[in-house]
Amino acid sequence: MLTIDRELRFTLFGLENALGVEFDVAAVEQVFMHEVEHGSADGNYILYESLRVRVLAYVEEYEPETVWLTVENLKGDEVKAADIAERAHYQILRMEQFEKLYPNY
Repeated sequence: MLTIDRELRFTLFGLENALGVEFDVAAVEQVFMHEVEHGSADGNYILYESLRVRVLAYVEEYEPETVWLTVENLKGDEVKAADIAERAHYQILRMEQFEKLYPNY
């Protein structure tokens, strides 16, 4: 489960690279825009789907600020979504530290 924020964007970018795919931009932005505009993005979103890989996002109505990601990788390649999300988290921390040190950059 991830918060719908820029850390999610880094996680999605990492997943795209790990899987070698491009997510449906409209579906990704729909998750972000519904949460911003309506305070809710409840529903299912297909971020990517092929014969071998499917990436789904699910936002529950009672937790509209978070999203569940599901990666179904039928190619047999191991993709550790949790590791990618953790790396995205640390990237955000580095960015925030930089922004504090150099607020006018």
